Amino acid sequence: MIQFAKAYPSLSSFVEKYGEIYLGDDAYNGALVTVATENDIIWQSNSQHRNIDHALQAAEHVVQEWLVQHKVRK
Repeated sequence: MIQFAKAYPSLSSFVEKYGEIYLGDDAYNGALVTVATENDIIWQSNSQHRNIDHALQAAEHVVQEWLVQHKVRK
């Protein structure tokens, strides 16, 4: 099994230092994945994301950009 940190290095770094990732079908908005800091939701998956892996891949890219924008090192 591939380790989460290898498959999703930006998400792993984000969780270790800056925020949280919520996994599972959110009955309120249907998001499979939600990425959030203490004060803000960074990203939520939508109906285009067919499964949890697809949603995590999309979240990885968004968080990678977030880390760059905030000048944060992984």
